[in-house]
Amino acid sequence: MNGSEEESIGLFSFPLDPCEVNLNLELCNFFLQLAALDFIVCAAADAFAMTDSGSQLSALVSGYRMYYGGGNLPTIRPNKRRLASIFLKNSTIEWKEFEDRVRKTIKQTKQIHERPIARSIYRHPRSPECMCTVE
Repeated sequence: MNGSEEESIGLFSFPLDPCEVNLNLELCNFFLQLAALDFIVCAAADAFAMTDSGSQLSALVSGYRMYYGGGNLPTIRPNKRRLASIFLKNSTIEWKEFEDRVRKTIKQTKQIHERPIARSIYRHPRSPECMCTVE
């Protein structure tokens, strides 16, 4: 083990090679290509629903869709608390009612946000602070 590996073990308690956690071993050597494929599929989709707002993939995809889509590629950022309340309150709910409630929740939380200070320019590329804006 070299010095940098020992340092990383100190920072990360369980350093894993992606092949160690990949259940499909024939794909383990292609994890970077699979990550790129995830990005391409999400970026080209008709709609993209963010499931983890803290992930780099979500930030890059939503930023890409905002910048290159010109606002025509919807990115859904569901309010997780509202969705959780729909799931928790109704153990037996009809599909149509569930769909209506989810759509209502999404409409209520659908707003255009300016990039908050100290937030990712990847997720909010059309902000005034972005170096790619042309004047």
